[in-house]
Amino acid sequence: MVNKISKVQTILLVILITFLGDIFILSWLPKIILSFSISIGYALDRTDLMTIYIVGSAVRLLGFFFCMVFMIKTNIIKKFNFKITPKHILISWMFIVYIIFNIEYVDIQQNQIPLVIAVIISNLIIGLYEEVLFRGVVLSLLLKKWGETRKQVYLSVVFGSLVFGVFHLSNLWSGSSLVAVLTQVVYTTIMGIAFSALLLRTNNNILWCALMHGLYNMASGFGDITHITSTEITSTVVSIVPYILNMFMFIPLLIYGLLLLRKVNSVSFEGTVEMDHP
Repeated sequence: MVNKISKVQTILLVILITFLGDIFILSWLPKIILSFSISIGYALDRTDLMTIYIVGSAVRLLGFFFCMVFMIKTNIIKKFNFKITPKHILISWMFIVYIIFNIEYVDIQQNQIPLVIAVIISNLIIGLYEEVLFRGVVLSLLLKKWGETRKQVYLSVVFGSLVFGVFHLSNLWSGSSLVAVLTQVVYTTIMGIAFSALLLRTNNNILWCALMHGLYNMASGFGDITHITSTEITSTVVSIVPYILNMFMFIPLLIYGLLLLRKVNSVSFEGTVEMDHP
């Protein structure tokens, strides 16, 4: 089915899948679950962190299931491998550095241990869902149409990563500032390029990319369980300097991702990655 659709139809399909993965799975479905809990007389507290983690994990696992069904039905699943080798660890050294420097060290109380476990599980599931959706489905669809030359591989990776970045505009609905969200769009686009390159250089090992993605998210997720006691700043003036500095911090990852991608010559319809010999 996928091989028969045109390039324009492929782009429209990618946009539709992203819309369903974002709007339905991550926005509408949690609200449906919360509304259902009220209707049966057990109202979930939408401000409770444990509830947020559990509901978020549940809807992403459902989204992961839908993505897997789509990949199986379209034979995309056949292109991936799940065997992790020492080479994957070596080639991921830059990602590991970012994970380490992204760790938030917080004072965790004994009664917060269940939340810590929830943070770990939730962020690993986020990494799994986003990688399967954007690298497993979106990038694969694009590579099936534009993966025959190095230039077309770059086009697929950049466009797929832009879709991944724009996907995060939905955070505007959660009350995040415009500057913060636009910054996130930029650095998540960079991360999309880097993870796409890592996927191709590890011979389509989607599991390894999901693990790296999940560990990165998890490293900065522990700050959510600490209570902020300091007085909040009420000024409406938002300095863009920290956001600009934050974006610059991702330039080394972008460079490394492009260097990884440089060795990829083409990607066949079956998912075989052709690379330059060292």
